[in-house]
Amino acid sequence: MLGEIIKTLRKQNNLSQSDFATAMGYSRPLIANWERNERDPDTQALLKIANYFNVSLDYLLGREDYYGNPYYKNSNLSKSTPNSLPNDEQLLLDYYRRLAPKNKTMLFNLMKNIFEEARDLPTEQVSSWIGTVN
Repeated sequence: MLGEIIKTLRKQNNLSQSDFATAMGYSRPLIANWERNERDPDTQALLKIANYFNVSLDYLLGREDYYGNPYYKNSNLSKSTPNSLPNDEQLLLDYYRRLAPKNKTMLFNLMKNIFEEARDLPTEQVSSWIGTVN
């Protein structure tokens, strides 16, 4: 999971592995190993990555989303697992987590607008309206 997050952040910032390696002061093969989850960055490297991309360590480690919302519920540490969501909802959540922050905001605003505009419409009209987006 950490490797995928690093790779996603690198790509969202339009960096090649070589460019990222140079910026971080590491070798390109080391970055490739991280992204393939063949090696984990040490603590110093994790801090450098978090600072470079301006994200939290918890985000890098998959413990919270980009906005700092924990994937764990407060003190009881119960976690929403893939088994607790229907497959389509889990797939949507997985796609959402991979989006760049600006795209998350755009998607959130789109969904909010659809919800607010569709609230008072008959189901048939909402279905046809959403069908035009496809």
